[in-house]
Amino acid sequence: STLLVMALYVLAHNVLYTYIEPLAILANAQHWLDRVLLAFGVAAVAGIGIAGWGVDRHLRALVWAAVAGFVLAVAALLLWPGVPQVLLLASVLWGVAFGAVPTLFQTAVARRAGAAADLAQSMLVTGWNLAIAAGGVAGGVVLQSVGAGQLAWLPLLLLAVCAAWLWVRPKAWV
Repeated sequence: STLLVMALYVLAHNVLYTYIEPLAILANAQHWLDRVLLAFGVAAVAGIGIAGWGVDRHLRALVWAAVAGFVLAVAALLLWPGVPQVLLLASVLWGVAFGAVPTLFQTAVARRAGAAADLAQSMLVTGWNLAIAAGGVAGGVVLQSVGAGQLAWLPLLLLAVCAAWLWVRPKAWV
């Protein structure tokens, strides 16, 4: 179950991140896309710090926070797609959430796998890479079909599935 949540989360991320430029154009922020990406990156480093601080004691809460933070960022992009400040703030929140997840998912998978941790880590890396590729394809299909203004609906759906899975499988995150 941890691998499924990881794959869906990374898929949701890559649907948006791969096509951040059309979102920036929609928000009339294409001239400062570099700053949006810088803010995302700096925020991701903060997310790594937060994960490192609390992963041993608060794994479940931090995974929930990473999903909830990303959901809030996606919802903001859907509610205010034409506002450049929203894109910037959503990118910061999304960056913090996303920066934490590699540490959180890797820890959860290692804990669940026990003696098979090496195999589980291989599956995590493979799933992560497949989700990156699938996110690019899925985002491209959505972008071509319904446009940048609707792009965030797929990540929102994927994150809802993540949240549902976290809810029904709480022991996977101890």
